[in-house]
Amino acid sequence: MHPTPLHETDLYVLFQDGDKIFLFDKDANADLWSVTISGGATCGIIALSNEWVLIGGRTLTLWKNDGFEKIDDPTLRQIRHLKQVSECEVEVLVELENGKMSGWLFDILDGKKTMISDPLS
Repeated sequence: MHPTPLHETDLYVLFQDGDKIFLFDKDANADLWSVTISGGATCGIIALSNEWVLIGGRTLTLWKNDGFEKIDDPTLRQIRHLKQVSECEVEVLVELENGKMSGWLFDILDGKKTMISDPLS
């Protein structure tokens, strides 16, 4: 089985291989890091600045130069899509238990979240 690319920038490629997620450095032709995420990832995004990575799945996992942080927030579970909208903000699409979707704006610098769309059917 070949690793699945989740996202790519000019410098990096974010890959998934089962529950293992890794960031590949194109110039060095080597992995920068890897992390195991239970259940794997449904999506991931590398910042346009290449300074951080956000991985979505059952929860959010954030990587910055100082390491990994699991975002333990009950409203940010079952992540289905991520989209960078500013230097430090990401739109997060969450699937609710009833199958509906809700949208959140997540600030990677301070961890604050703001609902941007009520649950949609």
